[in-house]
Amino acid sequence: MVPAASLLAHAAGVAASPIAVSAAIVLVLGGRAGRTAPAFWAGFAAGVGVVAAVGMLAAGAAERLEDAVGSWPSGVLQIAVGIALAVAGVGRLVHRRRSGAGGTPGWMRAVDRLRPFEAAGLGLLAGGASPKNLVLAATAGALIAGAGLSTAASWLTLVLFALLASATVLVPVAYRALAGVRAERRLGRWRAWLVAHDAPVVAVVGLALGALFGAQGLTALAG
Repeated sequence: MVPAASLLAHAAGVAASPIAVSAAIVLVLGGRAGRTAPAFWAGFAAGVGVVAAVGMLAAGAAERLEDAVGSWPSGVLQIAVGIALAVAGVGRLVHRRRSGAGGTPGWMRAVDRLRPFEAAGLGLLAGGASPKNLVLAATAGALIAGAGLSTAASWLTLVLFALLASATVLVPVAYRALAGVRAERRLGRWRAWLVAHDAPVVAVVGLALGALFGAQGLTALAG
């Protein structure tokens, strides 16, 4: 059985991607919103799904290693990942406060000029190449692999995970499609808030996930 709480925590960690959501809002408010914004979301979901699939397929080798030497390598790895996530989250916050950085990142100013294919590629990188998302999606895939599900159920769970993890990117796309031009002012406020508060959000997510991975690692070592 899939540990639903842990899988949901992984999906929430991926979904907490302020810069990716900000980029989606920029695309939604741009002149090619009808094509580029959905392409960006699809790319983001695909990036998460591909990394999770790799983690799921690689979990077999990890399981064989655990059978041979016990669960301590898994425990040590989870603790190391937890520390790395917590340090990265706090480091992002410290860097933002020291540098006083604010406003719109330079790369985002050109986002609204992307073509759909380029937007999909950017979404793919945002979903799968971000260090945080890379770790969370890969370990989510390993969780699915270890749940003892059938092949079809495993892949269905992986797709559901990718959809949940990309839900925050989909929200502005769907909101703009449903509300039309009336959504633009509110989306603009959302984007301004995300750009201003991305560091605290990343720090909180990093600390929470660090605690989760650390607890799981200690449990594996104790077992």
